[in-house]
Amino acid sequence: MHPRGELHTAKALELNVVDKKVAQEYDTLLATTGGRVGAYHVDGLLDRGTMGLTVKATHFDGTRVVIKLISRGPAVNSYWHTIDRMVRCQQALTHPHIVRLVEVFVAKNYLAIVSEFVEGDSVSDYLDSPGFRTPARCRAFFQQLIMAIEYCHSRGIAIRSLKSDALLLDVGADGSPSLKISYFGYAKHDNSVARTIATPLLYIAPEVLGYGEYDVKAADMWSCGAILCDMFTGSTPNLARTNWNINAVLPQLDIPQEAKNILARLMIHDPTERATATQILQEPWITQGLSTGVMQMNDIARQNSPQQLDMDAFRLDLETKLTEASVPAPAQVQRGQRSRDRRFV
Repeated sequence: MHPRGELHTAKALELNVVDKKVAQEYDTLLATTGGRVGAYHVDGLLDRGTMGLTVKATHFDGTRVVIKLISRGPAVNSYWHTIDRMVRCQQALTHPHIVRLVEVFVAKNYLAIVSEFVEGDSVSDYLDSPGFRTPARCRAFFQQLIMAIEYCHSRGIAIRSLKSDALLLDVGADGSPSLKISYFGYAKHDNSVARTIATPLLYIAPEVLGYGEYDVKAADMWSCGAILCDMFTGSTPNLARTNWNINAVLPQLDIPQEAKNILARLMIHDPTERATATQILQEPWITQGLSTGVMQMNDIARQNSPQQLDMDAFRLDLETKLTEASVPAPAQVQRGQRSRDRRFV
């Protein structure tokens, strides 16, 4: 989410030049919930997306989280399939470089999707700070990104909306930042057909612009190439909408040769010739400096990931919650309207 400033009041929102309607919506949230949603205390507004507000919150036990709040009733019905796909993909992924889904529950007025809280800012904002855009940092972040993407793809899931602003940095106890993929709004299983444009234009693969079916994993790899270029230079080459060849652009880029070699394998117009995440993980520049434990991270993550029975049970539970949340909150039910939820009749 970007920007990720803490906005605790409507006045703070106005000072940050945020739409007044968002300020009013946040004030309504605080007024109708008393600042509490389920077992969480709302600490501040982070963003207002297409589906609803995203807030920072703290569980009664002190755990800090991020909650996406989608108003019950029409909003849930409108985004049912998006919510279902997004949440199920995130639930299937358990990896150090992926934001973890904590829980999904139905509150009085909202469907609440709870994820772990990430302390730091986005990769792009971090590297934009003076003196921070070093080859060592760029390589370390890209190593972490490719580790996460290889794991996702091995689980049959493509992100489809990869961009630098959606890669957040979690600050460890020693102060070192660790990259985490944070957005799953367009994530998709590779056994389903993809036709829609989901990736921001600066990171989009050329075949996606053809408005036909495309390989979601190959499209992710193009985006990884654009992100690598962005990490080093602060910008992305506009190759998707032109006939330029990456090899013609590389000499103009002031980045290490090893990084150029990887870009030449990722930003190829023909998706069938594009390198996979597994192949990129074998590049010497990627494996450089990684311990045996880190190299085994994805194997360990796969072993600890939810199994099919767990995912099937989660799917059924999520369907039940979506059905419940598709019914307007009690105060929203019009007089004489018969609710499908017997508790509100």
